[in-house]
Amino acid sequence: MTIDVGVLDGAGGQNLPDAIPMRLAGMLDPAKYRIVPLPYKAAIGPANPTPNPLDVGSGMESSIVDGVEVGTGFAQESPNVVAFIGFNIFYMWTVKDSQMEARALPTTALVETLRKYKPQDVRIRGFEYPVDLIPKAVAVALPGWRWDQVDLDVPCKRCLLLEWNRGTGKYVVSEIK
Repeated sequence: MTIDVGVLDGAGGQNLPDAIPMRLAGMLDPAKYRIVPLPYKAAIGPANPTPNPLDVGSGMESSIVDGVEVGTGFAQESPNVVAFIGFNIFYMWTVKDSQMEARALPTTALVETLRKYKPQDVRIRGFEYPVDLIPKAVAVALPGWRWDQVDLDVPCKRCLLLEWNRGTGKYVVSEIK
């Protein structure tokens, strides 16, 4: 039994054997896989196959129509896959996006806070992550700041102290004397 492998040939439906996707698919074991070229005119790269670079009308329209036809056909043949992809996009935007922003907040707030001060020794209390590489990397990304100036809550004389307040999403600034 062989498995059909559909390959967009990247040659505008001309099924050229030297097109890169066709060459890669040709490396598969022919006893197990049968290569089925998929003519897809929009895969040619530029959407304007006409010699005039200013004429985007007919070439662009044809390319878009071909792409919509292929997408519609796929959606009709594989509604479960389309639903799965759609659900994951929805989930990423509604749930994961806010989680990623919340995770990044201590770091982005640190950037904003350090920009307000001249480079000096800084200690951070309550940083969300126990790894001191993150605040040190933030420091070296800012002009004038050095790696050794920023550290987590370790003893220091006359340092700027930043305490992370999760409730407000900001650092409370004070000075260690």
